[in-house]
Amino acid sequence: MQHSFVIPAYGESVYLEACIESILSQSVKSEIMITTSTPNEFIEHTAGKYGIRLIVNAGPTSIAGDWNFAFKSASTKYVTLAHQDDYYEREYAEYNLESAERNDDMLIQFSDYSEKIMESVVVNSMKVRIKKMLLLFFLLKKNGYKSGFIKKFMLSFGCPICCPSVFFNKDGLNGFEFNNEYRINLDWNAWIRMSKMKGRFIYINKKLLTLRIHGDSETSMNLQHRKSEDIKVFDELWYYPFSRLLSFVYSLSYSSFK
Repeated sequence: MQHSFVIPAYGESVYLEACIESILSQSVKSEIMITTSTPNEFIEHTAGKYGIRLIVNAGPTSIAGDWNFAFKSASTKYVTLAHQDDYYEREYAEYNLESAERNDDMLIQFSDYSEKIMESVVVNSMKVRIKKMLLLFFLLKKNGYKSGFIKKFMLSFGCPICCPSVFFNKDGLNGFEFNNEYRINLDWNAWIRMSKMKGRFIYINKKLLTLRIHGDSETSMNLQHRKSEDIKVFDELWYYPFSRLLSFVYSLSYSSFK
């Protein structure tokens, strides 16, 4: 197999089984595994129920550490870090593999998505609309961009890349690791650092994922911390005070979570 779904699991998510079932229902098969730094009976039982390999991270724990461990655990060329609360459309792996075969130099691919807040699917929330505006360049070029300037420019006004939708090319990323200095914006920081690397960013303009937002999700529980990390990223990208203005405008998109 060329592609792996790795689920970095923690706690006892009531949505974990739905995530697994969406992955098992893919139109093309991928390797599937669960990694965790917080093993418990629930995760072990769920992995056993579906016959999925469970790998325990015995090292120091953090979100970046957990993601890095999950990323390294995949032996395939391509990998998706599947967030345990989300679920994938049946054609996710198929569309990504077909695109990857046409673009050997791609670093990451990412797709459009829907949000599910509580039990209601929200197709065009404020956050989604802002992210789509930031992706206008990618709608003009199906095979993406390898220009470092365009890749970084697209990331300079916010993070339009939906992390669980990302399809990584491990070979092109050469041992890349997420930054442990971030808890919320470690993905945004990662894309910025990847933008300086040789290779393409490719956007697949299809809704291949549903992002589930609920009261116990990391997104919902860490909004205040996220604002401080947004300021940190914008300060690195822009001069003060324009960086703070961008941070304030970007924070308006969080209305989706309230």
